[in-house]
Amino acid sequence: MPNKTEQKYFFSIQPYWSCLEKDQNLTTDRVSITHFHWNQEELECVPGNGQVGIMLSGPEAFQGFCYGVLDAKGSIPLHGLTDGYFMRFSPGTFSQICNIPANLIPAEGLDLRDVFSPSQVEEMRCAIGKPDPGTALLQMIGAWSESPDSRTCSRERSLVEEVTQLIWERQGNIRVRDLEEKTMYSSRYIQSVVGSQVGVAPKQLCAQIRFQQALFLLCRYPQITLSQVAQILGYSDQAHFSREFKRFSGISPTIYQKK
Repeated sequence: MPNKTEQKYFFSIQPYWSCLEKDQNLTTDRVSITHFHWNQEELECVPGNGQVGIMLSGPEAFQGFCYGVLDAKGSIPLHGLTDGYFMRFSPGTFSQICNIPANLIPAEGLDLRDVFSPSQVEEMRCAIGKPDPGTALLQMIGAWSESPDSRTCSRERSLVEEVTQLIWERQGNIRVRDLEEKTMYSSRYIQSVVGSQVGVAPKQLCAQIRFQQALFLLCRYPQITLSQVAQILGYSDQAHFSREFKRFSGISPTIYQKK
């Protein structure tokens, strides 16, 4: 039996995306860029690790949409897109780089033009038109992260980095009271800053990360028992784990494990 979960940050496991075709995936510690093909109007999703996403079409008739953090299982509209690049940002990274509060982006998405400046939208369109769009998008994001705007509000951004790291290290099994003690900030301030910069409150982020760690264990170790998953992740018992898992995925972990 494994005695720990994945310590290195991973981008959200999405079990309902198996129908999608992927032919490129570029990942750094902060950004993941994947080239997808799909033939549906909506994309069924489960809550992830607190990631804001940007979906871009090809360069012809260019369009794109920015998606906020999903806090429950649901479907996001694809707005007619059938092929394109999907950028996902680790918790807090979108707000840090783009200087836009994550909590202003709804989970169902907004048109890029309602979120970014015309010059930023044009930069994305130009990157998509390059011979290697994925690499061009990573370079664009790197340049944005070095801009003066992305380095403002260092206190809030340092706090978000510390809080998200603490939550990840504890696999989501940490209380807001413990975050207060570790960061020396009040729970009200932590909840305000994390809610703005990540898009969900710390308690919700903890629950989502613990759920994602459960998906990781069930995928990595097919023979693992549900009681073992519950024990590793610090749930009070298997029944508690099963309720939380079904709340986020829509199905029980027993059914999920058989799929």
